[in-house]
Amino acid sequence: IINVLKIKFQRGSRKMKMIFLTPNRGWSMRTVESLVRGEYFLSFTGVLRTVREAVESNQDMDMNFDISPAAHLSFFIVKLLFIDFQANEFKYINHSCNPRAHLHGVSSFTRQNIDAYSEITFDYYKPGDKFRFDCMCGGYACRGIKGVI
Repeated sequence: IINVLKIKFQRGSRKMKMIFLTPNRGWSMRTVESLVRGEYFLSFTGVLRTVREAVESNQDMDMNFDISPAAHLSFFIVKLLFIDFQANEFKYINHSCNPRAHLHGVSSFTRQNIDAYSEITFDYYKPGDKFRFDCMCGGYACRGIKGVI
């Protein structure tokens, strides 16, 4: 079963996705076909580096994600995913405080059923992150907008 899953993730999802320009958050991704809760839809391809390699390279990166060594890696050096010009369409998934998808290792899965032509989003940050974030998602539980929406 593990080999079958590995092959599926390497091939990627066959569900169609579309890149589109949002009014205030830049480029984003939406699904052309409906997705069901828990469905795999995309794996990250790009640069996978250790924290030390990232500091030494000193390159500008759009974003980065901690990857749990226990989840997918067979070694115990903490690595980061760096989203830059080398990344695939994964780089177009926008943040939302009410995400429709989640990241597990380097693969993305839906958190809920997603209707066709709905934007695919996930929460870039986890509780305890210590940096400022200007969120533009506009969701009912948005952490980046103060006061009445």
